[in-house]
Amino acid sequence: MRKIVVRIGGHLLFSSKNKINVNLINEFSRILKKACDEGNIIRLVIGGGDYAREYISAAERINASEFEKDYLAILITRANAFLFKLALKEYAYDYIPQTLDEILRVNSLTNKIIVCGGLTPAQSTMSVAATIAEAIKADLIINATNVEGVYSKDPKVYHDAKLLKKVSTQELKNILKDQQTKAGYYELIDQQAINIIERAKIPLRVINGENAENIIRVINGEDIGTLVVPKNNCS
Repeated sequence: MRKIVVRIGGHLLFSSKNKINVNLINEFSRILKKACDEGNIIRLVIGGGDYAREYISAAERINASEFEKDYLAILITRANAFLFKLALKEYAYDYIPQTLDEILRVNSLTNKIIVCGGLTPAQSTMSVAATIAEAIKADLIINATNVEGVYSKDPKVYHDAKLLKKVSTQELKNILKDQQTKAGYYELIDQQAINIIERAKIPLRVINGENAENIIRVINGEDIGTLVVPKNNCS
């Protein structure tokens, strides 16, 4: 059995009007159930998205600390995770773990999908996914986001940004070196997550999650999005 950690960015769960995209959640759930039926062990991490950012913005206006804002964002990710648990029905483990210890205790006991959100303040859900992958010795991490993969520079700012089909963790660090990591504002992938992936030597595939089918395509070996390899070069 392949062990795969899937991280779904929270921004995928909401429409432009901040309405929860139930259809996409159901589609993700269908795909993840199919992956399980094909013999894969799935561990699922759900982000907070724009809704979490709204809460953080409100907390800023009442002078909350960085810790408090991070913790508030974690609560939103756990609510999103619970929605996925409901959609996955009997395929999901019946509890949303809140610590890495809880995940590890359950991991060896079930092949059901373990769904979680954030775990600790100052840690992105991408770092959570990388930490879980390292702890369970996963074969692959999939980061489903709202872009096609890793670009040479920010495609939202630069029209000449190029999609990179394969990149090393060191090259990715260089691309993202100016990224800020204020509470709730993690970008495509943060430096902490890259460091974990690098030391754990687990490949990461960054894909566009607006099409849920891309997850099963990656699991079945298709070369889509960007493959991040845990070494100093891509040779």
